[in-house]
Amino acid sequence: PWAQKVFDEREANIAKDDPESFCLPPGIPRMMNTPFPMQIYQLSDRIMQVYEGAAHMWRIIYMDGRKHTPPDKWNPTYLGEGMGHWEGDTVVVDVTGFNDKSWLDSAGHPHTEQLHVVERYTRTREENLHYEATIEDPGAYAKPWTVGWNVKWIPNWEPYEYICQEN
Repeated sequence: PWAQKVFDEREANIAKDDPESFCLPPGIPRMMNTPFPMQIYQLSDRIMQVYEGAAHMWRIIYMDGRKHTPPDKWNPTYLGEGMGHWEGDTVVVDVTGFNDKSWLDSAGHPHTEQLHVVERYTRTREENLHYEATIEDPGAYAKPWTVGWNVKWIPNWEPYEYICQEN
């Protein structure tokens, strides 16, 4: 109920209250639905995502089999702590350790530090990456829910220098 109330109140002031309007990171899964380009770098033990927008953020997804930091040792962040693995042609990323300062989407859905997101990245064809996120947050939602969309690949499109200045 509290999350519904926060969401309803945000609808009236969406542009004014949006953390991105203050140059704060959009969080997960919203980060994958911004209108800015990003690059994915696959290394032997991790995947790095570099985003043009959202205050020019980067993200590391560990692919070396390590376990999540225990909740009592978390240093909550906007993008959380991502641990990934391959399931066939899909990268599955399990993310915990979020702070509660971002929105799940541009509509203003809130979350708590209990947020747990499982992301799935599947290249369905050369010019398309399918993204899917299952959101579980017992502090804000009665049950898990899933969203997904396609991210178009544009050849030779690279992130530019991006400056976000509040106001």
